[in-house]
Amino acid sequence: MSDVRVTGEKIILQKIADLRKNSMTGSIAIFKALKTAATLVESQTKLNLRREKMAVSGFLMNSIRNEIRAQGSSMVAEIGSFGVVYARLHEMGGDFTPKMARAMMLSIQESGRYDKNYPGKDVAPDPRDRKRFRARPFLGPAYEFHKKRINELLQKAVMGEG
Repeated sequence: MSDVRVTGEKIILQKIADLRKNSMTGSIAIFKALKTAATLVESQTKLNLRREKMAVSGFLMNSIRNEIRAQGSSMVAEIGSFGVVYARLHEMGGDFTPKMARAMMLSIQESGRYDKNYPGKDVAPDPRDRKRFRARPFLGPAYEFHKKRINELLQKAVMGEG
């Protein structure tokens, strides 16, 4: 899974911890700010996929979502591709091996959306065959596009203005 984690200054993180301990209202404000921020990045990620014409089959597009969860005394927003093995390959580039091709096709078959005429069904049949993919980031740029707004949302929530 590709993901982006946002961390701030120590004082902001300490204020978040204080709010979580002392105030249910503060926790709700932070949750709402995280959810808004995560939704912004998720939407921009999907827009980036469409713009780069990477949403051909819909598997990658449909796997992009966000989740907010507790981790110790903090809340964490995870945005990324959940369950698509080739998402990281698109985001970061790298070698596409026959083993990865088989795993990808198995996940497609298990999803019930397998088409035996799908053009990628016989990708890399030779075990020595490796294909090099250039990075085509979609998640990182989505975060970068909204970074200023995300910081504003989180600061307002931490300072009690949200």
